[in-house]
Amino acid sequence: MLHFLAPIQGLFVIPLMAGAGLLAGLIIHYLGDPGEMDLIVNNIRFKGGHLEPKNNPSMILSSWLCIASGGSAGPEAPLVQVVGSTGTWIAKQLKIRGEDLRSLTIAGMASAFTALFGAPLGGTLFALEILHISMWWSTTRP
Repeated sequence: MLHFLAPIQGLFVIPLMAGAGLLAGLIIHYLGDPGEMDLIVNNIRFKGGHLEPKNNPSMILSSWLCIASGGSAGPEAPLVQVVGSTGTWIAKQLKIRGEDLRSLTIAGMASAFTALFGAPLGGTLFALEILHISMWWSTTRP
């Protein structure tokens, strides 16, 4: 898609970005808000790792549009959310619950992080960070 947009330069970039932003906003309005990364991490902490797959179409389309048009949104959050919610969906299909569901969701998120950056240690640290914050939060909460 970027090769198609490469000839667009100068002031023509402004209407392109405005149009892409408007289209992404319409996608989010009609398909639903995909959520934020802090909401995803809070779902890992408080909902036992349950991420809702119904937000995936909105996240995929709006992120694809923004990234393809040269927007500032990165692929990290959409990839982590989509793969994490897919892990939740697989766990539901296999009737996995509790801590195992949370572990499957975190493993999916860490594998997406690893695949995106090509850094297995980074994915591992990402998963440990989510678990550490979750454990810290549960011990310091009144």
